[in-house]
Amino acid sequence: MSETNTTFSERIKLARDRANLTQKQLAEKVGISQTAVHKLECGRSATSRMTVQIALTCQVDPIWLATGHGEITRIGRIVPLNDQDGESTRPEEMNAEQLIVEVYRFHKIIGDLEKKIAKARENMERLNRELDKRTGRPTTPPPALSVVSNGGMTA
Repeated sequence: MSETNTTFSERIKLARDRANLTQKQLAEKVGISQTAVHKLECGRSATSRMTVQIALTCQVDPIWLATGHGEITRIGRIVPLNDQDGESTRPEEMNAEQLIVEVYRFHKIIGDLEKKIAKARENMERLNRELDKRTGRPTTPPPALSVVSNGGMTA
C-alpha cells in the first residue's frame, strides 16, 4: 500500500495503529512523551528526530514514514525499494538512507539485548541472594558475560 498522498502526521498514526500501540505505548518504546506523539499525530509537530526509531518500533519502512514514498511494508529486514523479490542486499549496494536505517535497526537490536542482559543479571543476583539465604553461605557467581563491539560475547 503506497501512501504518498498522506501527511507525516497521518503516516505516524497509521503506523502506530498498524502496530496496535497506544500513543502512550509508542512513546514509552521510543523514549518520548505521549504529548510528543500526540503533537506528531495532530500535525502540531511537523517532523521528529525520532522518525527512524518510531518506524522501527512500528515495524514500517522508515523512508515511507518520513517521506510517504515507497511502501508501508512491515520490516523484518530492510528490503530496498528496487529489490522487491526480497533478496538481501550487500551494504555496498545500499543507498545512504538504507544504510542509515540498517545502522539504527542494529542499534535498536543491541539496545534491546543490553536490556535483556541487565534483566538477566538482576534475576541471577536475586537467585544468588536467595540461595545464599537458604544455604547460609555465599555462592560464587559465574563470570559475567558482556556484549563486545564486534557482536561476540566475552567473559
